Amino acid sequence: MTSITASKQRVSYFYQPDVGHFYYGPSHPMKPHRIKMAHHLILSYGLYRKMECYRSHPASPNEMSAFHSEDYINFLAKATGDNLRVYGNQMQKFNVGEYTDCPVFDGLYEFTQLYTGASLDGAVKLNRGDCDVAINWSGGLHHAKKSEASGFCYINDIVLAILELLKVHARVLYIDIEGTGFSVNAPLTSGMTDDAYEERIFKPVMDKIMEVFRPGAIVLQCGADSLTGNDRLGCFNLTLKGHAECVRYTKSFNVPTLVCSTMLGVRDFGAASTPNCPTDFELIKENANAEKERRSIRKWNFVHVNLGRGDGFFIFYIEMQFSDMGRSDRTDHVNAPLTSGMTDDAYEERIFKPVMDKIMEVFRPGAIVLQCGADSLTGDRLGCFNLTLKGHAECVRYTKSFNVPTLVLGGGGYTIRNVARCWAYETSVLLDTELPDEIPYNDYFEYYAPDYKLHLTPEQRENMNTEASLESVRVDLLTQLMSLKGAPSVQMSEVPPDFELIKEDANAEKERRSTRENREGDGMNDGGAGDD
Repeated sequence: MTSITASKQRVSYFYQPDVGHFYYGPSHPMKPHRIKMAHHLILSYGLYRKMECYRSHPASPNEMSAFHSEDYINFLAKATGDNLRVYGNQMQKFNVGEYTDCPVFDGLYEFTQLYTGASLDGAVKLNRGDCDVAINWSGGLHHAKKSEASGFCYINDIVLAILELLKVHARVLYIDIEGTGFSVNAPLTSGMTDDAYEERIFKPVMDKIMEVFRPGAIVLQCGADSLTGNDRLGCFNLTLKGHAECVRYTKSFNVPTLVCSTMLGVRDFGAASTPNCPTDFELIKENANAEKERRSIRKWNFVHVNLGRGDGFFIFYIEMQFSDMGRSDRTDHVNAPLTSGMTDDAYEERIFKPVMDKIMEVFRPGAIVLQCGADSLTGDRLGCFNLTLKGHAECVRYTKSFNVPTLVLGGGGYTIRNVARCWAYETSVLLDTELPDEIPYNDYFEYYAPDYKLHLTPEQRENMNTEASLESVRVDLLTQLMSLKGAPSVQMSEVPPDFELIKEDANAEKERRSTRENREGDGMNDGGAGDD
């Protein structure tokens, strides 16, 4: 059931002019320039007149350390293209550098400060009741981990914004409509043995995945923290043979496979943590050729066989790594395992709307964070869906109709002219404003050749999501949601101040000290009796 307010919602828009000037490097698919292109479309359509526009503040190290580790933040602040050799070991530990998808580029730390600060500003505005919808198209970089970059993301602004929203709202709903892949999460708990994992979970799930998705390549990450008695964080009880059987079974599909070592064992704890890592299979160079292979194989997707994480990437990815997240048998998330060719009607009517209705009914969030990654659009360089702007934006419109304070963020999207189209159009949807299909002249007008139109035409290709598979996904998700017995309760506690109040208090204290020092110094140099 939706609840549509009679009056228009107040919309705040956050933007930093420099955020679109950063460059990940040649051939890298992530282009911050798309944010500036979207901003210029918003300006040229006159949408800025209908919302409050703010220049956001750069996030401070203290704000970012609410989630990220201090050593990781310090590394990002110091690393530049000129001093990478000095930080060789740290680059491997933090998963950045030439052979990863997270390069070190000029202004990296400033870039993270800008997009993160805008998300925090939006969250604070919502908490204070100053707006109903807050927009930051530069945000939504959701793959970054606590002490590690991942999937083009360095600082996880979404986690930080949610932590800010939780200061006021008991429950925050996070929605992700990216389409670079899907994730399969196995909510397993401690003590998992070889037979239970291989025969009851891994093999039947892999059989179905290979049947319905038919990938062109696989990336298999063999985290050794699922081995018995071997890992400081793991809680499983697999033997070496059981762990390696997953590798052997994946190999049996005869699909080109990139095998990677563990991130936890190698990057965080050093070689001493991984002496028992399986070695009875061929190791391909871990990252050196990964980007080359990603560009050469068009059909990639992501399958995450893991505990309560849904990191969706643009590659077919199997992770055999199990951290202490496995100690909890509760997972308050839903994932829709969809495949390539997804169309507007199939996505909106069969999956998104019925699932959203049920989520809002049982979870009753006080705030929503909506990540609008545009790689689910038709024609995306890395995505595999076939949504138009109208289909993608209908998810935004439907979420808005619940009249819950909402932080709207960007995310993925790698055909930059279409990303700009999408986020400008979705800004208009949030403002209840119709836009003409003809793109008005702006500084990046030539990017929209040859038709110079706003809306996209879907590609003529097969939708691999059948009626039967969509119905199965819908039923599974609704069944999963029914197990949530009412909205989770929260412990009563004092609400901590937001970062702006903390900053104001610090400035006030500094001003008080300065005034006190000036008063104590009065008369010292005033030409009085004691002065010559």
